[in-house]
Amino acid sequence: MFTGLHLKFLKSILKRIFPFDCFCTEKRAEQGLCYLKEHCVRKVLKNFLMVVVGLWIILVLGKLVQLLDRCIHLFCIVAVLQTVPMLYEKHENKVDPVAEKTLKELKKHYMIFDDKVLSKIPLASVKAKLG
Repeated sequence: MFTGLHLKFLKSILKRIFPFDCFCTEKRAEQGLCYLKEHCVRKVLKNFLMVVVGLWIILVLGKLVQLLDRCIHLFCIVAVLQTVPMLYEKHENKVDPVAEKTLKELKKHYMIFDDKVLSKIPLASVKAKLG
């Protein structure tokens, strides 16, 4: 069991971390500390250390997966940037008419948006600042 010095030291740490009101009684806190000491240090130290090492390994693997994920995104961007120009050169005669048609549609939609929304925004303050 705990010696008096150990128990006082652990109580002072526990009081700093948690308000002592979170425990029902001081005796219950002592019982909880004894339970933690028994199960985490004496009886199952090997299991406790295995859990700590396992969590550390998961942390390292998680960081590696995050790095791998970023590398995959970078690879995809590079692959797209290299293949799109070649595909455009190969199929230029099919792409250009579709692009022109799309550009005309976008211009038409912008004109509608300009008439219905942008023209209703007051620009007097902007013109005063510029002029």
